[in-house]
Amino acid sequence: MSKSRQLKFILFILLSCNVWAQEYKGYGEIIFMNRTPSPKAEAMGSALASIIDNVATQYYNPAALADVNGLNFAYSYSSPYYTLKNAGFNYWGLSCNINQRHSVALSTYSFSTGLQYLYPSSSRNTKQDNLATGVYTLSYSLKVTESFFLGTNFNYFYDEVPNGPADKARVKTYPIDLGVLKHIPLYENNNHRQSLSIGSSIRNLNNSHVELSGEKQWLPSILRFAISYEYTIFKNTASELDPLSVTAIAEYQDVLNSGFYTSIKLGGEVRLYDLISLRGGYFRESLDNTSSLNGLDKVSRFTYGFGLYLPLQKIIDKHLPFELIFSYTSLNQASFVRDFDNWGKYSLAGICIKYIDL
Repeated sequence: MSKSRQLKFILFILLSCNVWAQEYKGYGEIIFMNRTPSPKAEAMGSALASIIDNVATQYYNPAALADVNGLNFAYSYSSPYYTLKNAGFNYWGLSCNINQRHSVALSTYSFSTGLQYLYPSSSRNTKQDNLATGVYTLSYSLKVTESFFLGTNFNYFYDEVPNGPADKARVKTYPIDLGVLKHIPLYENNNHRQSLSIGSSIRNLNNSHVELSGEKQWLPSILRFAISYEYTIFKNTASELDPLSVTAIAEYQDVLNSGFYTSIKLGGEVRLYDLISLRGGYFRESLDNTSSLNGLDKVSRFTYGFGLYLPLQKIIDKHLPFELIFSYTSLNQASFVRDFDNWGKYSLAGICIKYIDL
């Protein structure tokens, strides 16, 4: 596929994104928009749609998996969630390359309330019942060329809701995601390299929904479009630590089946000697405040975090092809109302183990 056709394909996806009716009213935003599974993305304004990182990139753009080398395992946990002090978000994912062109991944991302529910019956006083919302995802990505990638997610979304005084029910649906990523080398000499990446994805391409109390609740159909720039000072041998890598990203997000939730995301990362990275970003989103006189019409915040890298194959033994990554961020929880903005902080920590055969 030629470069012009690749760019036309990306534009076709973007220009065909005006076919959704305005049906989304906020259902499922807790798992799809309010908090994402990657500490790196959260620290960089929640932007990651054009950056190749680890298996968690499938959440933002499944096409990026095509260039995630080797075998990857990632886990992250985040808590609390506003007044739900025992609530938590869990993510785990596993990805591998089938060959030089094909990659697959399996992941799950879930939210549990951690609440106790009181039953009216005197014989059953309390029961620990952590109602959960989440998604299981099977991802596939294809390296069409060395610089052009396609990917898709097949999701199983579920939501556990109370069903009478002593039970719960699970509603489910099957959204499909599509992603595309184009890598554009700009310049490279003996130890300097510059490049651009353009990425786009659509979450819930099939506009899926569930039924609650006889009413249809639509999931958000989320368009992401991002451009990122990377500058690297590298060593000429794979066993040496690269002194510097700088990444900057700008991302636009829009919920296609809503007139709200449009956001702008900016992020950056500085990585030193393949050992530590400092991250920062900015996030701004429009909100649906039509149902509340006290609701805000937009929310914005600055973000930050860090990452620690242990490339064992570089610092210990070249025959030990593992890299361990720890990422962390702790941010103020955004307020959606006018008269209160002290919801406290939440923490998001993650670990990734990469097996890469040099």
